[in-house]
Amino acid sequence: MLSPLINEKRRKGRKRLPKPDSSKLTGRDRTHLPLIRYLHQWRGKMEQNALTILNNATQMLAEVRTINDAKQLMDVAAAAKYYAQKHGLGRQAVDYAREIEIEAQRKLGEFLREMDKNKGGRPVNKTNTTEASVSTSLSDMGVSLKLSSESQALAALPEKDFQKVKTGRKSKKSAIKQVRAEKKAEATKIASKAIAAEAEQDISMVCRISHCSMKELLTSGVKPDCIITDPPYPKEYLRLYTDLARLADFVPLVAVMCGQSYLPEIISAMSEHLLYRWTLAYLTPGGQSVQLWDRKVNTFWKPVLLFGKANSWIGDVCQSSVNDNDKRFHNWGQSESGMADLVERLTKPGQLVCDPFGGAFTTAVVSLALGRRFVGCDTDKTCVEKGLTRCRNQIEKSGKSVRAGEISG
Repeated sequence: MLSPLINEKRRKGRKRLPKPDSSKLTGRDRTHLPLIRYLHQWRGKMEQNALTILNNATQMLAEVRTINDAKQLMDVAAAAKYYAQKHGLGRQAVDYAREIEIEAQRKLGEFLREMDKNKGGRPVNKTNTTEASVSTSLSDMGVSLKLSSESQALAALPEKDFQKVKTGRKSKKSAIKQVRAEKKAEATKIASKAIAAEAEQDISMVCRISHCSMKELLTSGVKPDCIITDPPYPKEYLRLYTDLARLADFVPLVAVMCGQSYLPEIISAMSEHLLYRWTLAYLTPGGQSVQLWDRKVNTFWKPVLLFGKANSWIGDVCQSSVNDNDKRFHNWGQSESGMADLVERLTKPGQLVCDPFGGAFTTAVVSLALGRRFVGCDTDKTCVEKGLTRCRNQIEKSGKSVRAGEISG
């Protein structure tokens, strides 16, 4: 709460600024003159009851009724904060303007969340409104995707955490990160519960591993949301990358881990059939260094080639845990920690992940653990049998975790 008292010496030592004259203000200052005038009078009001000041702020927030109102109040508060800093109106004036801005942004987030619930702002009591008139985009409202995401995250914060952000005890960035992490964890929990329930009826509903070739799998009518795979690296297997690209042209997102010895050839061959998007760095820290004697290189990372349209933001660095060099199930196997990072980064809970070069089927195991479905294959029958065993164990483990959560909840 704002205090009406200030240090007497500081108050007497300050120069009183003249009342703002609209004729001498330009741009942002002139646009937001009403609140600027109010804040400019801050010193004179410091000895008044602080409730008067708070009531004015509360009234301004209470009058926000639309997305545009919330945006305008955010702009006003931002301008007031700038003015208070520029003209030395004191820390409390700056903090007051910032608090209004945060409150206004939360209001904006509440409106946007409600709009999403009503499918683009569809009026609840009107049935004759056309779809075109209710599907107003964010850009039409002058709201960026970043602002929308941040505002809705603020609106989702528990009141206790929001007050910390409002008063500056917690950064907005860390609070938003917390909300997103909780949202992701909740989505994974819900998807894992659904997968465990389906697996109890029939495991093939959530995980199908076949002893067949890549071509047989990808031409069988399967429709994965994403391919995450790790084909063999030696030169004699380069044709497999071309075949994969040609057969997977219907998959929205294709992520291919590969070595670096023949990287130019692989990118060139796959780009003839798929839209190249980016190269992710898959870090293998600790004692996982591979020595390439012919190139005289100790390598601590691998490229993951990403193909497909850019539908969502991703970070381009993922990694295996330190010294997690898991070769228990296959000589070319990858760690669960590293593949889990890839799966979680590139897919969403409930989606279908495909790996046509199953090997140890670590991609399958982590997909199931993270609430994804899986389909994959390998030409080695022994690998398929081991993979099925690992997946059954993971499903059983996930089922126990879900049931334990239901009991404790």
